[in-house]
Amino acid sequence: LFPHLNVFENIAFGLKKLEKNPFRVKKEVLKIAKELKIDRLLKRSVKNLSGGEKQRVALARALAVRPKLLLLDEPFSALDPQNKGLLRTLIRKLVKEKGVTTLCVTHDVTDAQNLGEQIIVLAKGELLEKGTPQEVFFKPKNPFVARFLEVNTLEGRVLRVFKNHLEVEVANGQTWEVSSFEGDPKEGDKVLLLFRPEFVKPCGNFPKNRLRCKVKGVTYEGFFVKLFLNCGGREIKAVFPLRELKGLDKEICIEVEKEFIHARR
Repeated sequence: LFPHLNVFENIAFGLKKLEKNPFRVKKEVLKIAKELKIDRLLKRSVKNLSGGEKQRVALARALAVRPKLLLLDEPFSALDPQNKGLLRTLIRKLVKEKGVTTLCVTHDVTDAQNLGEQIIVLAKGELLEKGTPQEVFFKPKNPFVARFLEVNTLEGRVLRVFKNHLEVEVANGQTWEVSSFEGDPKEGDKVLLLFRPEFVKPCGNFPKNRLRCKVKGVTYEGFFVKLFLNCGGREIKAVFPLRELKGLDKEICIEVEKEFIHARR
């Protein structure tokens, strides 16, 4: 933002190059300011704005000129969690309403998951993964991407192939059922099972897809707890709501329902 200009002047800066009529400029500035809920700040110096307010003013200035392409570079990095969530929701709503193609560069997976219709994962200049949020977050093809997005992996061998699911022998000799798989797997094929930590839960009434694990670490994230587990030599992460975790021992039994597991050869 330009520190010598107030909020109104910052938003109007690019617009004045395209629109010479000052009344139309004012109308457009007021419109975008109301959409971003910063119309009460128009006369204020940008030096006196909070981080979230500055981000909204910068976004308003960019959208005011009706761009065909909007570039966002780490747009929420300086914001507190509450403002991040509010601004993500607002940006998603506005760019959809205005039909603006948006390219967002971020290291925050939550940004990508909430804003992206297509996600590209780059590392050291190399394109590692491309797809919808559903594909990238739940069925990543690249091992680095799977680790980065904390997708659990488990090696196995196909025992039986059915119309709607597979039976897979995992490393500890147990049989797991899997209802999502790629291609045309055959009995005896080696497969990699993928499942997110959020789909792991303490053992209940489901008799299959279980592992006995040792608890190696615990972190608390709001009303959720993340467990770092060693399950027969395989590192597994699990995220439970606090209410589902009734006491925490050194060992725990976990299970994953077949609908939440994806098999890839």
